[in-house]
This record gives sequence, C-alpha cells and structure tokens, in this order.
Amino acid sequence: MKPSNESSQTGLRAAIRNWVEGPRVQNGIMVLIVINALHSFSEEESQQAMDAMHEARDHIEADLHQEMAALRQEIAELKLYLKPSSGNDGA
Repeated sequence: MKPSNESSQTGLRAAIRNWVEGPRVQNGIMVLIVINALHSFSEEESQQAMDAMHEARDHIEADLHQEMAALRQEIAELKLYLKPSSGNDGA
C-alpha cells in the first residue's frame, strides 16, 4: 500500500522539525552566533586601532611641521649673523 501524499508531507515536516530542534543544529547555530559576534568585535576593535593610529600620525605630523618651521626660522637668523656686512671693517 502506497502512503498518501499528505501523510508523507506530515512525516517529512516532523522529520525536519526534529532535525532543526535537535542539539546538533542548535549547537551549530550557537557556534555561528558566537563566531559572528567575535568577528564583529574584531572589526570594531580593528577600527578603533586604526582611528588611534591616524590620530597619532596626525599629531606627529603637526609636531614635525612646527619643528621644521622653528628650524627654518633659526637658519634664517643664523644666515643674517653670518652675512658679511656691507660696511668697511676698518681694514
């Protein structure tokens, strides 16, 4: 005797429900949730590190520009002191 289409669908639904509600699938879903959370945390942590690196780089760059400006000013002053005078040295 051949089972009816409706009873085979009911049996299939029950089998799928039992499989989905089983511990292996539930454990697998939990593992996927944890992996996804760790991945998201890793991305957020990585972004924070990148932001901190860019902020530090900008600060260092600004300090270097200030130092270069100060050095240029000192060089200009030294050039004035070393420039030969246009007057007579008494020679």
